[in-house]
Amino acid sequence: FQVYFKEATKTNLTMKYKTYFKFFRETPYTFKKPKTDTCDYCRECEVKLEMNPLDPCHVEFTLHKKRVEAYEKLKKNVLSSQLVKDNETLVLEFDYAQNLPLPKLSVTKQFYKRLLWMYLFNVHVHNDDSSFVYTFFESECKKGANTVASFLFHCIQKKLTEFNNVKHIVLLSDAAGGQNKNQTLLRFCS
Repeated sequence: FQVYFKEATKTNLTMKYKTYFKFFRETPYTFKKPKTDTCDYCRECEVKLEMNPLDPCHVEFTLHKKRVEAYEKLKKNVLSSQLVKDNETLVLEFDYAQNLPLPKLSVTKQFYKRLLWMYLFNVHVHNDDSSFVYTFFESECKKGANTVASFLFHCIQKKLTEFNNVKHIVLLSDAAGGQNKNQTLLRFCS
């Protein structure tokens, strides 16, 4: 934080640890280690295999993990290749972040009676390490293929003005059905 503050204000911040501690103890802000995205299918198979190591899902689960490894390898190759460095290929990675419930409540019953969710969608541009973060409330529109296509379209339009020689676009994402495994996004890409 001190480095950010110095960069943003061009002044040094002199604050003691006690002040930080008091502030975060007396306010409702919380910090947690971020959870990684877990595949529903993976979690389901892991539970089944914990209960019964001979469950028939073992073969399909192994195949599923190999496909994930193949995707990770492909992604690593794309990101380490010349594609990211040249200006002829625009490499974008996109994903919804975890939904943010508003207001923040710690009572379990109230959690499900919550009136408003805030959605965050991030598009990371690997060519110049920039990001576009789109936020919206569930009352404005639903999460789905149309919103993903709209956000990608906006990001691509902005980046095409910066990178004039783009001939190819590579899109990377997880396997969320509403995000990229649908006809809307396929039609958008064609």
